[in-house]
Amino acid sequence: MENIGTQVRLPISTAVAIALQGIKIRLGRALVTISGVVLGIAFLMSVFTGELISGTGYIKGAMAQREELNNTVKTMESFVSQALGSPKDKIIGIIVAGDLEPSEQILAKRLARLTQDSKQAPKEVRAVGLSLPGLTRAEISDIGKDASMLIVMGNSEAFTKSFDDLTAGMEQVYVLDTYKPVVMASEESADNVKMRTYAGAPVVVLENSSQKYEQLYGAQQQEFLKEQAKKAESARFRTVWVMIISLLVTIIGITNSLLMSVTERFKEIGTMKCLGALSVFIRQLFLIESALIGFTGSFLGMLVGALLPMLMYSISYRDPATGALGAGFGVIFGTINYSLLLAAGFSAVVVGTLLAIMAAIYPANFAARMVPAMALRSNV
Repeated sequence: MENIGTQVRLPISTAVAIALQGIKIRLGRALVTISGVVLGIAFLMSVFTGELISGTGYIKGAMAQREELNNTVKTMESFVSQALGSPKDKIIGIIVAGDLEPSEQILAKRLARLTQDSKQAPKEVRAVGLSLPGLTRAEISDIGKDASMLIVMGNSEAFTKSFDDLTAGMEQVYVLDTYKPVVMASEESADNVKMRTYAGAPVVVLENSSQKYEQLYGAQQQEFLKEQAKKAESARFRTVWVMIISLLVTIIGITNSLLMSVTERFKEIGTMKCLGALSVFIRQLFLIESALIGFTGSFLGMLVGALLPMLMYSISYRDPATGALGAGFGVIFGTINYSLLLAAGFSAVVVGTLLAIMAAIYPANFAARMVPAMALRSNV
């Protein structure tokens, strides 16, 4: 009886070479599979870029801060439009108490520029505590005289003048107070918002009174902000769910592609086994092929998923001061935390590659368990 010789284990480099040759021969199928990985990982990376990377100095944080600033300025302007209609030939008073928020600075600059508009120019925009080209410096005692609207800005918690003194001389009192309290409303109630006081007393306006006192960060605005926060939370949940579905579709696509590859290569697998290839080598062959496809697709998807949101944010960003589009390139590329973005990209590539290997486990085991004679008899 003859002794069976020692089985030779082929080196991993041979498996890599055969896997690369297999990808080259079936390049069309490999490109389709890679495109599926690219789409799945690009979506994952875009979520990382837009959601996971949040906070000051990161894409989402930097853009969210500026978007919030933009929305605040728009809200302020809507109050002004509601009060004045057309600002033509009307007097606007601005009072500054304390330091200005960025949104207040932008509103003041826009009102100042409005004086240069021949069609919309107000009769006068007078100010106390603020100096800008186009604004008329006024005394505190005269700020409300014949004014159609009064805007009180700044972060001072208490105003030394009374509300009646400030609005003296206004035919119809309309005051917009943009004070933003340090402590916002609690989770339980929006009535706990701390508001600015005038000469030690809060403003009380009766329902049937002709006076109108608008608080930009009042209880009503707080309720609106809470509703927006709930909607944002719901949107994040939907995003995570869609991300999971997209990754599952990616896994199914890779598994299907490799199963088709196994079916097409029955005779090739049978021939390799007849020539002495071990089951572990066949398994390695398909796992390496899947890892190469997964890494290539994940790397390309990472680039697409990182760069596309950055470009879209940059192009679509509207500068709060000028209203011009395409002003976000400096914001994005100047403030982004590149180390965190690199870590997110590395994570996306690792996840994509591991998912591709996981997807290949069943097809690889199926191929490894094939009986050589059965594989060679196949007509597929």
